[in-house]
Amino acid sequence: MDEAMRGLLFHERFYGKTEPPEPVRHSIGTCEYCGEPIYPGESRYDFDGRTFHSECLENFGVGALAEMMGYKEVE
Repeated sequence: MDEAMRGLLFHERFYGKTEPPEPVRHSIGTCEYCGEPIYPGESRYDFDGRTFHSECLENFGVGALAEMMGYKEVE
């Protein structure tokens, strides 16, 4: 009996289900905006060593992006 089948039988006995558990997803980083994990295949932006979900970066205003790029607001 191979390892996958042994795991499935254990899961069935322990949980009373025949479906295998969801595979564990390993993140490749954390979004600097929302703090949630970023998983392989998710659209993201890497900027100056920081990583953001694409949708989170779209929530930034022009001023916040300018500050990230090193620009200073003056009066």
